[in-house]
Amino acid sequence: MATAFSGSGFKIAPAVGTCMAELIADGRAKTVDIDAFSLRRFAEGRSVDGPYPYATRPDHVDPAVVR
Repeated sequence: MATAFSGSGFKIAPAVGTCMAELIADGRAKTVDIDAFSLRRFAEGRSVDGPYPYATRPDHVDPAVVR
């Protein structure tokens, strides 16, 4: 299952297609290590943390904070 892509999903679609084809044909992805995205990560309590974490923009306004 390959789901939950944002706009960048279009850019990575060829790599996702390759991984999905390998999963179907060979039972595992060989070209790219996709273990971090396994569904079992939820049961194991693992999150997907990339090398470049999201950061709040300097002009971000938190709607929960009343000014």
